[in-house]
Amino acid sequence: MMAVLFLVGDRREEPGIVAKLLDLTETPRKPGYSLASELPLVLYDCVFKAEDCNWVQTKFNEEKLWRIQ
Repeated sequence: MMAVLFLVGDRREEPGIVAKLLDLTETPRKPGYSLASELPLVLYDCVFKAEDCNWVQTKFNEEKLWRIQ
């Protein structure tokens, strides 16, 4: 999805391509776009609800966490 949005932003695809790709009657198969580069992407918000998560804690994870802190 991000690759297509970057192409639209660069004017190499028409904005209508997004609706066309989301319409399964128009595009019944996965389109042949390559993945977008991760470099310009920034995660600026993230929310986790404790009741929706199944946290897994292992000895390996604990050791890595203590090294980071």
